[in-house]
Amino acid sequence: MISAFPWGYIAIAVSILAAGLVVRFAGGASGWSSNHVVAVGSLRGYLALGAFFHHFWTASIFAQTGVWSVPDNVFFANIGPVAVQIFFFISAFLFYGKVKNRLPMREWLILYIGRFFRIAPLYIFAAALVVLISFGEDGWAFLTPISENIANILAWMSLGILGLPPLNGDEQTFAIIAGVTWTLRYEWLLYFSLPVISLIGFLNSKIARMGVIAFLLGLSTVFSELWWFGFSTAISSAFLYGMLAEELSQGFAAAQLKGPMAALAAALALCVALWSPLPPFHPLQLTAALIFFLPIVADNRYLGIFYLKASRKLGDISYSLYLLHGIALHLVLQQALSDRPDLNDATWLWMPLVCALAVLASCLTYRFIELPGIELGKKISNRFRAVHGKEIVTQAKL
Repeated sequence: MISAFPWGYIAIAVSILAAGLVVRFAGGASGWSSNHVVAVGSLRGYLALGAFFHHFWTASIFAQTGVWSVPDNVFFANIGPVAVQIFFFISAFLFYGKVKNRLPMREWLILYIGRFFRIAPLYIFAAALVVLISFGEDGWAFLTPISENIANILAWMSLGILGLPPLNGDEQTFAIIAGVTWTLRYEWLLYFSLPVISLIGFLNSKIARMGVIAFLLGLSTVFSELWWFGFSTAISSAFLYGMLAEELSQGFAAAQLKGPMAALAAALALCVALWSPLPPFHPLQLTAALIFFLPIVADNRYLGIFYLKASRKLGDISYSLYLLHGIALHLVLQQALSDRPDLNDATWLWMPLVCALAVLASCLTYRFIELPGIELGKKISNRFRAVHGKEIVTQAKL
């Protein structure tokens, strides 16, 4: 069985360097416009790498044993969930900040048009790859009824909303994509909850808005074990933390978060989140992740890490990297490690290679799938504004 120390951490460092080199030369120019958006965008790239590191352990064990399980190392077990938590913080931070200012009715439709064209093109591409890989590995034979396969393929194409049912009777089809699309169900939950969330914006007092958010956070902590309509209260509460971050990113609190001591405290909090033996989405883990996140949205420079050109380009391709890294892991590790438990720690040698391949593939899908989809969404939105007599404004890329 592979162990994390020291080879796992060395492999992570080499993988980050490999990702930076690949994206530095293969990635497109970043279009982020304002400082906090630059930092948040760059952070997304590192979060996608965090998900990759988590799933490398899981996928390598799966390739060797056929068992998909949580890593037995605390750091590798936590880095994936913590990355997802901060992804959710970012989504709530951006969209709560947008809708609390009482969007006109037509802007709501434009918001959803933008979200669809931002998410759908790459998702459909990734889901189609999973279908092709799944049936290709079965020799293109139908092992279950065609009608069942068609229904399950359609579920795979539902942008994450209907889950990841087995294809051709394989209960572990989700492993091809590392099961990452479950997070999109929660993203859609946030998007469709925005009209309700926007009501908080009718409170003109920041203290009152923060009071409502804090009250909801308290309820989510009390009822953290509750599931409703297939959604976990503990997981959903991450959006509340992102909303709280948006309120704290301005004014007096933001000024206190710009200094080096705030950056040091944030780095220590991240270590707590990553190395504490807590279950995923535990309130203490979420709080530690929030402490790390707050200085970033307050425009703390963090030694300029998030403003490096490679960091910005890595942020550009973060959605592709998050969605496609599981496929890269599956295609490479199933060939390299299948039925090879004897490799043990030599398995780590594959991490930088697969990381570089995943980043390169993500650069290509960002350029040829994501960007055209984003541009199409902008054109449709601008045309809608023009028809309704509104000034055509190029939407900021979220």
